[in-house]
Amino acid sequence: MVNFEIKYNTLELLVHTNFENDYFYFIQEFSIVLSRGCENMNKAIALYDDHCFLCRQTKKMLQPLDWFGFIKWQPLEQFVNDYKISYQSAEVLKKEIHIVTYKKEVKKGFEGMSYLFQKMPLLFPLGLVMNLPGASLVGAPIYRWIARNRYRLFKARCESSSCSIS
Repeated sequence: MVNFEIKYNTLELLVHTNFENDYFYFIQEFSIVLSRGCENMNKAIALYDDHCFLCRQTKKMLQPLDWFGFIKWQPLEQFVNDYKISYQSAEVLKKEIHIVTYKKEVKKGFEGMSYLFQKMPLLFPLGLVMNLPGASLVGAPIYRWIARNRYRLFKARCESSSCSIS
């Protein structure tokens, strides 16, 4: 998980992750960008790859279940262009879904999906199960395997090569 604090009208990253090397470039840019990217602080922002079939289908299935409008879905490509994110940071963001909560925490992958499910009444019980002790020991590797192999799984339905994240 990556936390943010507001200091001097910018957001500063406090990193709590085992993947600090992967996030090196991402951390430098994302801390500044989020001060401009969270206009509506009552909503979480879900960054997804709009060129990936699985990502688009996830959004398509989950968006109608967000009855209270807690989630703002933003295509990763738009976010990268709007905020001039570097190539390295964009590649990190493409590896798995990233959710910026209304509290300015970043949740990614399995943890991000759990967060989304807990904001949706029909999926709330599943979100709670995903937060049980030990659930991430099984769920996170499965999520990462699907994310890593999404090109093979959905090859015929992916646009360009965006699903082929290694």
